[in-house]
Amino acid sequence: MKKLLYILMIAAVLVSCKKNSTDTPSPVQKQEVEFNINTILPDAGRDYTIPLCDDQLSPDYAMIMLAEDIDGNGYPDTLYADVYYIGTQLYTKALLMPLGTYHVIGFLVMDDLTGDGPSDDDLIYKATPLPASEFEEFVVNGLNIEFVVEQFMKTKILIDVLCFVPDYYDLFGFFWFEITEITVREMCFFGDFCLKHPDDYIGSLYEQGGLFVDEVAIFEILAMHKVGDGQWEYMNNETPYSNLNPDGTIMDGPLCIRYADYDHETDYYKFELKVLVRTGPGTFTYESLWTWEWEDDFETYVTEGVEGYDIGTDGVAEFVVGNCNYDPTDFQLPPWMYLPTEITMEIHSLGYPETGPFAGFYWKWRMTYAEPFNGDYYDIPYNTYVGAWCGDHNSTIQGGTHALTQVFCTLDDPADIPATGITFDQDKLDQLNYLFNNTRQNGNIDIMLPLDALKGENVQKAIWGVLHATSNSMPWGWTSNPGTSNPFFPAYNMSYMALQHGIGYTVFPGGFIGIGFISPNNLGDNDFAQLILILVDP
Repeated sequence: MKKLLYILMIAAVLVSCKKNSTDTPSPVQKQEVEFNINTILPDAGRDYTIPLCDDQLSPDYAMIMLAEDIDGNGYPDTLYADVYYIGTQLYTKALLMPLGTYHVIGFLVMDDLTGDGPSDDDLIYKATPLPASEFEEFVVNGLNIEFVVEQFMKTKILIDVLCFVPDYYDLFGFFWFEITEITVREMCFFGDFCLKHPDDYIGSLYEQGGLFVDEVAIFEILAMHKVGDGQWEYMNNETPYSNLNPDGTIMDGPLCIRYADYDHETDYYKFELKVLVRTGPGTFTYESLWTWEWEDDFETYVTEGVEGYDIGTDGVAEFVVGNCNYDPTDFQLPPWMYLPTEITMEIHSLGYPETGPFAGFYWKWRMTYAEPFNGDYYDIPYNTYVGAWCGDHNSTIQGGTHALTQVFCTLDDPADIPATGITFDQDKLDQLNYLFNNTRQNGNIDIMLPLDALKGENVQKAIWGVLHATSNSMPWGWTSNPGTSNPFFPAYNMSYMALQHGIGYTVFPGGFIGIGFISPNNLGDNDFAQLILILVDP
């Protein structure tokens, strides 16, 4: 081994002799640096108590943070040194450091909880307060420290520490970076829009590919997000997401929206769907037709025992506005109807006339003014008399003109229907729609053909039978099946079948819905409004 070593040394000398320069590199010189760690203990004479050390922890190593200058500028360097006691005095083991000037901007004594050396799961046992912190007044040898490592000299540095308790971290001047874990989710939406009269949409963006009964919906989604008990905040800088390309063409495929779900919080989301619809002659605006609300994950959330939205396996929430679809969709929305919010109406009591254009109807009705005013462009007749029905048997209203009459339809959300003597919920609206569309099957009466007095009165009694029913087993006004020989058996049977089979009923193309008019005027002795109904094809 010695011979080999000598050969290698000689070879090294021979190689170095071939260099032109006579300079020889200077070795990097290092000297020992040691920290003498002085613990500041509680003192009854101080303004407030310095915390005691956690007796479950013990010192294992020191974390020493250095910077390029004493103000902490430049990229810091962190050194680690094991610690040991001599008596009750704590020291770091000597560090070999290159000669130069150093600046200590942070000093921590750590407990190596897992014995794997410095790691993120270790805990602070003692610490030197940062400059300008409330605890800085208790230390003499604190931060920032400047020291010089010189040749042939061992450097010893005295530094003061306090016992560290996390509850007092701010008094040390410390701050933490809170790590927020987020799952980025994506929801995709695609819709169809059923045009009752395609020619109504000439001049709209729907015309770009030709106008058909079933069009790809042009829509926007206004997205909102809330964490915990916080306030709703708009996403995307309050700008709605749109399924239109920048050039105004409809994008291919669904509109996909990414949103942040905070892993350790309950997040609430509200996505409001606005569809481009006709709101007047040659006027097309985005109108709110639906709102999705959920917690965390659109497809898997459970709230109040109700599971999240079922959108199948394709990951796309598909909706249809109207009833032009053959196959079921994820969200079947009511047809778009352009209705006023308030009207002035004129009504005249008829009492089921036997003949004439209003044969069998309870009321003769017409709209003489609408708000907002758009003339005869609404989906209900303007300034034209039509036959109408009474909605509430238990309240009275006088014939004549009634202003400030509110308008709703039987496809509306029950929460949006003004309060009357009738309690509307979704089941009641579904049953009423079933009644309007099944009079022929269940009562041998075509509700839209000219009626006679008996047929008209049967329809009226059936409407009351549904609206005033307190259960789904017996129509209002009846205690049992009257039998087919009773002249009003059709009324009983139509309302009974509606109560039994109407829940969840969908109005199909060509069907009818009710338009309700709630007047606050001329209430007589009643403290709720009267309800008037007409039928339209949505």
